[in-house]
Amino acid sequence: MRKAKPTQKLTQLLTPEDGKPALERLLEGVILLMRMSPDWASFKLRLDEYYPRFGDTLQLPLESGTYCFPAPD
Repeated sequence: MRKAKPTQKLTQLLTPEDGKPALERLLEGVILLMRMSPDWASFKLRLDEYYPRFGDTLQLPLESGTYCFPAPD
């Protein structure tokens, strides 16, 4: 079975004023998360927290202990 190759570069349609700087900021953010993470699992959790995929259900960060639910009245 033969795989099809893209006929053009995926970044070719990005505008130089808006699209390419936005892509550069996104990549810089992901690289920063890589450097901050000690292992693959924590990188994936941070990536899902800061850059969630479109349409995914957001995860609650319950393991870190920084988020608390309000006490009932």
